Amino acid sequence: KKTLVREQNKRVDLTALETFTIDPDTAKDFDDALSLSKDRKGIYHLAVHIADVAHYVTAGTPLDLEAIHRSNSTYFPGTCIPMLPEELSNHLCSLKPDEIRLTVSVLMDFDKTGSLLKHEVVRSFIHSDKRFTYFEALDVIEGRTKSPHSKTLKLMVDLCKLLKQKRHERGSIDFSLPETVIVIDERGQPTGVKKIEYDITHQLVEEFMLKANETVAKELLARGKSQIYRIHDEPKAENFEDFYALARSLGFKLPIKPSTTDLQHLFEEAKKSPYSQQLSIAFIRSMKL
Repeated sequence: KKTLVREQNKRVDLTALETFTIDPDTAKDFDDALSLSKDRKGIYHLAVHIADVAHYVTAGTPLDLEAIHRSNSTYFPGTCIPMLPEELSNHLCSLKPDEIRLTVSVLMDFDKTGSLLKHEVVRSFIHSDKRFTYFEALDVIEGRTKSPHSKTLKLMVDLCKLLKQKRHERGSIDFSLPETVIVIDERGQPTGVKKIEYDITHQLVEEFMLKANETVAKELLARGKSQIYRIHDEPKAENFEDFYALARSLGFKLPIKPSTTDLQHLFEEAKKSPYSQQLSIAFIRSMKL
């Protein structure tokens, strides 16, 4: 505890912020947490808190070498082989409610249109107030359940929609694919499959994480730090001809050489049809890895 207090003294204290996590109901560890408020001028103050694993796993230590060897945590239905010991992944580095946790926080201010005004990246410590599952958060947003965090969740929906609109203006295509999950019983045997819809709670977490990643990338670039990017190379035009043919065969109208706007309209129309998932997967397969 003394070591933790000494470390806290070097960090920004964000324990006063209303903070919570939103994760799948099967999640054992909570890597990221969110805080959001809106001031009288209409400015949104978003904080994305990420567990500061690097504080505990320093370069060149046995923990670091084993993590490099494993490369990542490996997930199977009903179980997980963690990259790090459970004492870290499920405890010290898990942003559990009612516990002080060390984090790196991306603090971002947005105007009424969702434009980023300023940002700061700080080493911090937080105190999460609540662990929401996606289902629980959706129940609060849609008014089926009362919660002291109801106002903040609804505020998150508002900011999410603004950020989605910004991405749409940049040409982003919204697939909103559902996730298929294998249901496991207490003996570890699969008993069925359930579909989890990509609802507004999944979308808001994704939008905030995307914005945090983008902001950190710009911050590293500004500091002259090298970093690794994952990119999609531009696909060849002929790669999409089969996709365009499929879309037309299903009754969707596309010009000879569709623009990004045409594709955005296509997927908006597809959501109202039975072909949304089929078209989304076909489009993704047409892209380069």
